[in-house]
Amino acid sequence: MSTPMQTHTPLTPSSPLDPGKEVTARFTLATPLHRITLIRSLFGAVQIVSKTGDKHLLKYQADPAGVITRMDAARQEEAR
Repeated sequence: MSTPMQTHTPLTPSSPLDPGKEVTARFTLATPLHRITLIRSLFGAVQIVSKTGDKHLLKYQADPAGVITRMDAARQEEAR
């Protein structure tokens, strides 16, 4: 199961919560390569499915096929 490792939420101008503030959030989610069972392209995004059924979507990828190729290569390298 993936959990947020880091959360950062500064408030600055133009927030929907506060008219004078903007919300920014950063999350780091980690799934070890050996737990990934499926990596596939999905409408310009890359979907990653883990052995436990967790699904992660990497949206707005300029080269989804390249991302998949690099992730598969990293998985094969880790398996050695």
